Amino acid sequence: MAPRHPGHGVIAPYAAVETLFGPTLTRYDVARRYDAGARITLAPADGTIPSGTDVLFLLTPDDALIPATTSQPLIPRPGDTLVVLR
Repeated sequence: MAPRHPGHGVIAPYAAVETLFGPTLTRYDVARRYDAGARITLAPADGTIPSGTDVLFLLTPDDALIPATTSQPLIPRPGDTLVVLR
């Protein structure tokens, strides 16, 4: 996950790494939002991302679990399910 502050926890800034859930959703943000009432839920992938949510994973009909990362944006298709922080 993204560090809370830029440069925090960086071991090798030149290494090829991916950030889970994008560059702005940190472990601290997830914990803070969860404490404030946010929950991880499922939403059908109907071509839109529900407002007020962050997409964490994509579940495909063949049971593949694809994480949202900085290098590969998720492209939902009909029949997919979004795992979101709402």
